[in-house]
Amino acid sequence: MNETIEILFWVSFPIFMSFAPFIFSWIIGSSYQRKCKRATDMREKANQSFISTTIRKPTGDAVSNGLVHESIVISPSWWQMTIAGLKSLIGGTITYYDPILSWGRQEALVRLKERAQQDGWDEIHNIRLETSTISKKGGNKGTATVEILAYGTGIRRL
Repeated sequence: MNETIEILFWVSFPIFMSFAPFIFSWIIGSSYQRKCKRATDMREKANQSFISTTIRKPTGDAVSNGLVHESIVISPSWWQMTIAGLKSLIGGTITYYDPILSWGRQEALVRLKERAQQDGWDEIHNIRLETSTISKKGGNKGTATVEILAYGTGIRRL
């Protein structure tokens, strides 16, 4: 009986240890991403009245204007990258990156509004988002880090 338990342990332990980091990443990563999303939602709600638009030219008179920009660097969890990698073998839409990218865009825009208010701007016009991947030296194998840059024109009214 003890030999059977010992054999099962030595067979199952390496299998468990192979999957443990991904399971840990799934549980902790999902929890952390939900926490970040809730915090961003609250900050976005607090800045809801701040005027921000993609319209190029503001209506009315402005005293001054200037560039406002903020960025965020995000990366999916090991679990998301593993599942997305398996999905890419089959083909089709890879939806596992959607939540983290959506949160990243939202966070960049919230940071942009907060920066504009800190700098004394009344509105932001001509808002744009740009993304770029950050890869390891020698290629982009195994990396999924993305920078999202939000920028626009800050307007100070009379």
